[in-house]
Amino acid sequence: MGVKEEVLRTLRTSSEEYISGQALADGLGVSRHAVWKAIDGLRAEGYEIEARTKRGYRLVAAADGLSAEGVAAFLPQHAPFALEYHDVIDSTNNRARQLAEDGAPAWTVVLANAQTAGRGRMGKSFYSPEASGIYMSMVVRPDCDVRDANLLTIAAAAAVAESIELVCDVKVGIKWVNDLFVEQRKVCGILTEAAVGVEEQRLRYAVVGIGINVAPPAGGYPAEIADVATSIYTQPPQTEIRNRLAAEVLRRFQPYAEALPLKAYFSSYRERLFVIGREVALVRGGAREMVQVLALNDDGSLHVRRADGSTKDVASGEVSLRF
Repeated sequence: MGVKEEVLRTLRTSSEEYISGQALADGLGVSRHAVWKAIDGLRAEGYEIEARTKRGYRLVAAADGLSAEGVAAFLPQHAPFALEYHDVIDSTNNRARQLAEDGAPAWTVVLANAQTAGRGRMGKSFYSPEASGIYMSMVVRPDCDVRDANLLTIAAAAAVAESIELVCDVKVGIKWVNDLFVEQRKVCGILTEAAVGVEEQRLRYAVVGIGINVAPPAGGYPAEIADVATSIYTQPPQTEIRNRLAAEVLRRFQPYAEALPLKAYFSSYRERLFVIGREVALVRGGAREMVQVLALNDDGSLHVRRADGSTKDVASGEVSLRF
């Protein structure tokens, strides 16, 4: 964690009191100049920091925007995350994959305020307007078989649902396998992309991308998704909700991913899955088939009944509620 993140964390925990520059420097083991530079950088990002002679610094108001410093300030002090922030990027998944191929460690996280080419599953685009959502991708390096890659998406969905409910006090449902819904409309999508060792058939790494619609975008959603997409809030939320929510997702997802076979996340996912017992359209390879979802199997696949009465397990594809 950098000096800016540590300074912000310290100011936030002591927001009612002034902290001298020397005390900050001593506590963080850095120079007074480094503290001043961090304060200057935080102010440039929109944080209102008051300075008084012989008293020191005090955080008056937090910035509205998503930032690496803002997210880090809500994480445990020795959390393993390395955060990289972009105001605008083509795709956080693209950047995270590049970093992973270059040897970036697990829990390297790419955050963005907006994406110009955000992606979803099955080649779909993910609308990612500025200043209204959380767009982040994590490099994970679980010790697991390639067949368990789908469990990463399930673990991420559980972590995001739990985080939204805790931070935003909104009930969340999950549509298999990767979409989160609030009041019957989509607020979050998850895209997991894995790199596999050919001989051993184990994951070299995976990139888990998460896009969350926090507030309505300026001008609303495009016509093609206006009837299916929504946001957690109907109005811009209070300051730093995006930073706090992103941090909570990271904090919850990390232990799930690092102990993937234990499936500590599975009951959380299953209890929010709203397709059980429903008739849905199963979409695979361009074909659509009407099925009834009977159960979620322990490997994350769906057990479904076909129109002819036969049953089968489905491990890939997408379920659609639009017939």
